[in-house]
Amino acid sequence: MDILAAGDVVNVMLLGASQFYQPAAGVEIVILQQFADAVNGNYGITSNGTNYASNYFIHDSTNTSYAGFIPSKMAITNGFYYRAHNTDTNLGFSGIQTK
Repeated sequence: MDILAAGDVVNVMLLGASQFYQPAAGVEIVILQQFADAVNGNYGITSNGTNYASNYFIHDSTNTSYAGFIPSKMAITNGFYYRAHNTDTNLGFSGIQTK
């Protein structure tokens, strides 16, 4: 991955049923938009990728199918990072690196 700086646009594509994106230490990204192709599942912020009890700001769309863009505004860091657990593939996000 290229080295990014504050103010740069970040686009991340996650493939697979349960994925995480954890920025490097000292990096903060504000997620503005998530995208999916017919995802049923949940997404949000976690502080521990293996323990569901550590998930914060999780949107559960188990009974709702989203396709296209999901408006979002949340900041992720190395300690509170992005989690996408779904029953489909091709989920990701766009945002801006703020630190």
